Amino acid sequence: MAVDGLIRDFNLLFCAFGCSDFEKKSLTWCQNKTLIEMKIPEFLEIALIAGSLFCGVAACGEVHPNVKHVDVVEFIRTAEDPDVVVVDVRTAKEHSAGAIGAEDLNIDVMAADFENQVDQLIPAGKTVAIYCRSGNRSKKAAEILARKGYRVVELNEGFKAWTNYRQDH
Repeated sequence: MAVDGLIRDFNLLFCAFGCSDFEKKSLTWCQNKTLIEMKIPEFLEIALIAGSLFCGVAACGEVHPNVKHVDVVEFIRTAEDPDVVVVDVRTAKEHSAGAIGAEDLNIDVMAADFENQVDQLIPAGKTVAIYCRSGNRSKKAAEILARKGYRVVELNEGFKAWTNYRQDH
């Protein structure tokens, strides 16, 4: 449904700024150190007005204890561990154009069956190292995986940061 796609897009957008919960159909963020929660249907009604908030939105600073956001060097160290599952959460097209590792799983976080694929492909209790193009989608994926009980290492600034690092080293 188009509205569900729009809701998911807004949810992913706000993930970079604060905390959101797609299942509860609500968005939460901090503005001027005040926690604001808004049900998504209400948010959609005032989407045009909310656009003006983007300049003043600050991150909540809330981090799930099972999620660690790391730079490229630490991500590479983590990904080298044979017990860690490395997952590219970009689209299949993006993944086929280039990935960090040849063995990386590709599970598109935007896919409707993302959580089902995770359940089928990643054993419970594993540490999962995730990345996307720039770090936005992987932050959303990290939230989902942590909620499911995985320990998550997320590459800040994503595949772009890794590409830049490789060019410099």
